[in-house]
Amino acid sequence: MDAKLLWADVPDQLLMANCVDQFDLASIETLWVWNGSDWEELSNDGPPANVVTGFGWDPDRDVLVRYGGIPLPKQDCSAATWEWDMTAWREIEAVPAEACDHIELAWDPSVGRMLLVGGGRAQDLASGTWALEGTRWTALTDDGPAPRAHHGLATDETNGRVLLYGGLDNSQLFDDLWAWDGSAWEDIGVGGSGPGRRSHHGFAVGPAGALLFGGATSTSTFDSLVDDTWLLVDGSWSQIEGPGPTARGLPALGYDPDRDVFVLFPALRYCRGGQDQCHYGERLVAGDSRRDAAGNLPAHGEVEPEGVLVARPLEPRHASLLGPAYGVLEHRSTEPVTDAIGLEVELLDLR
Repeated sequence: MDAKLLWADVPDQLLMANCVDQFDLASIETLWVWNGSDWEELSNDGPPANVVTGFGWDPDRDVLVRYGGIPLPKQDCSAATWEWDMTAWREIEAVPAEACDHIELAWDPSVGRMLLVGGGRAQDLASGTWALEGTRWTALTDDGPAPRAHHGLATDETNGRVLLYGGLDNSQLFDDLWAWDGSAWEDIGVGGSGPGRRSHHGFAVGPAGALLFGGATSTSTFDSLVDDTWLLVDGSWSQIEGPGPTARGLPALGYDPDRDVFVLFPALRYCRGGQDQCHYGERLVAGDSRRDAAGNLPAHGEVEPEGVLVARPLEPRHASLLGPAYGVLEHRSTEPVTDAIGLEVELLDLR
């Protein structure tokens, strides 16, 4: 899955979009909200689900914007723009941007418009920064970050800007940090003192700074997933030590301003033998009796090894196995937070 966690001013909760199983070809766009203790399903009658799709919350109009993505079963990307106004989805007849998959959206607080950065069409990455202006995606500039995919893009409300970190193109990973001030990009990277070259990571911003978790550290993406956590404060990175989630890619990471915590939702745990054998939320456990003669677990099956917590997000999606929730700066563990549906989150408390 490549779910997105976004703070929505209405209903003043974390909104989860694109909780999609790439192996369920009947998936539709389903929206959930997290109130700190329970998940509530808001909508299950959206457009057909896409993967590698862009989502952003527009606080001026209180709507969720969805753009692009690759429909299931996987085919050419869609350049459709959709909006959800807390009651219904509607497609906007908008002139599309050049890119339509692997893009990221973020709200530009300095000007008040939705930005689109990165992505492309299939393997052809596009350059430039775009904004949704009425019914048109308008190119703003070609200057700034190089073309890329699987980058982190997030709104920094405190400083009135948008931040971008990392990503990859067809030959390399990036370790650059950029800030958009409403009219231009500035490279504000701090060199080799931060997370390093990274893609498929979680990235979110709160008043305490920008948080980055996990992702991949080489172009062999699915063989290089990591479990480190980094905090960016006043232009300086610091690594947060202590127990935390296991290594994963494409995590959904969002900031909850009401409780002043970052929230992490399950993601890709590991792959074996390439992307066609990815396990979404499953976990390797030594000595599991369901391994075959080669030591492999059943692909995409429900694996419930002893001692691992099970959460089933949305049937018929596959089981997600998570460790405990945790607080990072106080180095204290907390009990997992679940509801009857079994959607489980992990909390990063920076207070």
